[in-house]
Amino acid sequence: MLSANQFYDVQTGLLAGYRFQADNTSAAVTTALFQDYKSFGGPLVATKVTSRTGDHTQTFTYTSVSYEPLADSVFELPQAVKALLK
Repeated sequence: MLSANQFYDVQTGLLAGYRFQADNTSAAVTTALFQDYKSFGGPLVATKVTSRTGDHTQTFTYTSVSYEPLADSVFELPQAVKALLK
């Protein structure tokens, strides 16, 4: 079972973060913060996402977002992986 809480900015209504704890052997609580929302020609995107679990922190910073369609070939498995599936 997963226990989770979501937090929203009262002025913008945007997701500001969430806090969750998985029901497993670890009692660690994870907190994710979503900051610096920007528009890249589509919906607003949090350009700074910070995740904290225990004493481990990880931050991702996005500088661009593309809404261009992707070719189906991007999702094709490499030949080495296809060979393993046979």
